Amino acid sequence: MLTKKPYIHKLPYNQNTIDIFAKIAEQKWAVWLDSCHQKEQKVDNNQNNRFDIISCLPQNTYLGFDDYILKNNNKINIIEHKKFLKKTIKFYPQKNNENEFIFTGGYIGFFSYDFGNYLHDIKRFNNKNPLYVFAEYDWAFINDHKLKKSYLISRFKYIETKKNWQKIINIFENKNKNKSIKDTKTHIKTNINLKQYKNNFNKIQNYIQNGDAYQINYAIDFKCPIKTKSFDVYQQIRQKNNAPYSAFFNLPYGDILSFSPEMFIKVNNNNVITQPIKGTISRLNDKIKDKKQQTTLLNSEKDKAENLMIVDLLRNDLGKSSQIGSVKVKELFKLESFASIHHLISTITAKIDKNKNSLDVFLDCIPGGSITGAPKKRAMQIIAELEGKSRLAYCGNITCFDYGGDLLSNITIRTATLQNNELKFFAGGGITAYSTAKQEYQECFDKIKPFFDSLQQD
Repeated sequence: MLTKKPYIHKLPYNQNTIDIFAKIAEQKWAVWLDSCHQKEQKVDNNQNNRFDIISCLPQNTYLGFDDYILKNNNKINIIEHKKFLKKTIKFYPQKNNENEFIFTGGYIGFFSYDFGNYLHDIKRFNNKNPLYVFAEYDWAFINDHKLKKSYLISRFKYIETKKNWQKIINIFENKNKNKSIKDTKTHIKTNINLKQYKNNFNKIQNYIQNGDAYQINYAIDFKCPIKTKSFDVYQQIRQKNNAPYSAFFNLPYGDILSFSPEMFIKVNNNNVITQPIKGTISRLNDKIKDKKQQTTLLNSEKDKAENLMIVDLLRNDLGKSSQIGSVKVKELFKLESFASIHHLISTITAKIDKNKNSLDVFLDCIPGGSITGAPKKRAMQIIAELEGKSRLAYCGNITCFDYGGDLLSNITIRTATLQNNELKFFAGGGITAYSTAKQEYQECFDKIKPFFDSLQQD
């Protein structure tokens, strides 16, 4: 039974969360929702670089495959995943003043793009990876960079958490600093060259001209051998990629290293916000030229059209679980700058219907429109046909459901899976009638420039 209010154990504030997570990084199911906060950064009003969330030692673990679940490594045959998730992910009423806490315990997991294919009855590709994985965490370490506070939090749903509370405190009060990371240099390669890309690009153009879709998000894959530990690789890439919705997830089938700039859905006290990214241009070292790049993107009718299509798609998806008339577009085509690229980002808000909850909103919206195209289902069918393989960690969602009903999730772009000493990742973009193959192909490389800058051997 949950305590009436969260129990807080205060710790000395340490803005360098890497040192803190390093204490548990190698434990299975260890997770870090990483804001990539930097000491010199001002914490923004949207709170996207305010909080870090860390946990491990979950009470229950779940891996979902096509027709069965592994719960705590025990096989359970199921017929329908939606019903299973709604039965398993449980929410509890909370007082309004508890909303100041980003997470008080709950469920954190990864939902793959292939799970979206499952929900929309689209071909999936045989691989040993689950459609989704999540775990129930009864406690968390929180770093609040706005208030400069660090603390452990729990609502003690499970008696084991209360019994082990001092052990958990001891882990985080240990003052050992993170050891220096081992540098990784490797050879990154892709199986899709420009000629092959143009072939599929032309097929997409035919589909668009025939009226099948307005926009299709087509991706290419990359891979490279890795000999060092996954958290070392994560830290190395992180130095080149300051993304506010990053995450490291140590999972039984492989580790997920996410450097995502894109929030998918956030729910706080039944208020919903989503911020799709569509519209990209590379950054330049010269400040004057880089300013011109920003102006070019802001004035690009093609990029704004791409963005608007996805805004309309998400308005429709949010409407399924929202109060009538509550879905609003708060901001269109805002320019935001990241380590290697500029993006256009829009903001849509809504209020959850009284008969729905944050899990309903999430299931109604996945996969995110910014990484499928429009209309969603037909775009996904074409993606399956042309890509012909699982996207692994790419274009899924790392998602955090609080016991109180709040939700925070990203879209796993700029995200890699590390399995069997091999790092695999994807990059793509929305192709429309006004796209050109050469520019779209180059955009794939622009988006993962931090991976190349960090790992590629000269």
